[in-house]
Amino acid sequence: MGRKVLQTNRSNVALTAGAAFSREKYQDQADYDTNAELVAAIGVETFRFDHPELDLSAGFVVLPNLLTKGRYRLQANGKARIEIFRDLYWSLTVYESFDSDPPSESSRRNDFGITTSIGPSFN
Repeated sequence: MGRKVLQTNRSNVALTAGAAFSREKYQDQADYDTNAELVAAIGVETFRFDHPELDLSAGFVVLPNLLTKGRYRLQANGKARIEIFRDLYWSLTVYESFDSDPPSESSRRNDFGITTSIGPSFN
C-alpha cells in the first residue's frame, strides 16, 4: 500500500507499507531460508524541467523480519541526474544495504555502491 503525501509540479513524497516474503539460499548454505518481513518506505523526488534539467531522488526502506527475532534490514539509495547538453545526461547513484543478522557466517552486514554514467535520453 502506498500514499503520496506531497505531489507538486516539482516534487513528490510517497510513503509505502506492506509485507515481503522471500526464499533465499546463500552460497555456503545447504538449505533455503524462508523470510517474512514488514516493509516501511519513504521516497522523495524533486525535478526541474528548465535547462539544465535536474532530477534528484532518495529512498529509505526498513524491513523488520517476522520470523527471525531481532533481525532487520535497511536499504537507502539516492540518485542525481543532470542534463549536460541537449538530451545528454550525467547521473550518479548511491546505495547502501544493511542486514543486522545475515544468515551466512561469511556474509557482510553492509553492501555499499556508487554508479555514475553519461548518456543520452530517448524520450
